[in-house]
Amino acid sequence: MKKLLALILCVMMFVSVIPTSAFADWPIVDDPLESANTYATEIKNMIKHTRENIETAYGVLVMDQVVYNSAKGMDDAIVNLVDGIAKPLISKGKMTKADSDIVKDAIRGLIDGMVAEKMMKDAYKYFDGDKIDPIKYAQVFANSVSKALTDKDFQKGYEAVATYFALRQVVSDINDQLEKDYEKFQNGIDAKFDAKFADRYPELAENFIDTYGEMAEAILEGEIFFPTDPWAVEDYAFVGSPLS
Repeated sequence: MKKLLALILCVMMFVSVIPTSAFADWPIVDDPLESANTYATEIKNMIKHTRENIETAYGVLVMDQVVYNSAKGMDDAIVNLVDGIAKPLISKGKMTKADSDIVKDAIRGLIDGMVAEKMMKDAYKYFDGDKIDPIKYAQVFANSVSKALTDKDFQKGYEAVATYFALRQVVSDINDQLEKDYEKFQNGIDAKFDAKFADRYPELAENFIDTYGEMAEAILEGEIFFPTDPWAVEDYAFVGSPLS
């Protein structure tokens, strides 16, 4: 808006000095009709150029508004998508805000490349010769953002993120319950039976049956059935058990 006002002010100042500058600098002609025609042509050109400049200024303003609003809406969509499934986990202490921000940045990186690719592909739509048509540029940008957010690759990427969060929630809940169940199980163990089991059944104790103490201790210390990251590939066996 400041650029536009400055442009209009310059036009007004220019027009205000026309009478004196024109008569001072232009050569005096003998034919009054030729002089009048010359002035009429210049006035017509000044009006035309002023109108074109104002239209261009408004076009640039519209372009800036559309591009900004489209970019802001794009980022808001990403934030809302991630927060919608991340905030419940954060509130329960099952993930951190830093984890959520990492996912947002990953999606931003995906969208950034997709929109840029679409802008380059459709560049012919907003170039007028060697100049950019601001209105067409704004339209192409808005369309590129819309297409990126509805693109099947983006949708599948978001489905993967949603699945990740959902599985993380399930795994975390299961791990919490397992810790409680194994703690309860450990408290119900017959200590006398357990202490003598290895002596009574040495081969079973050595190769097939954990003596419960090591397994329960490992679980309570965080060695649990499932990794907290559903995308991680890990051995699910207990550390400290004969199966590990």
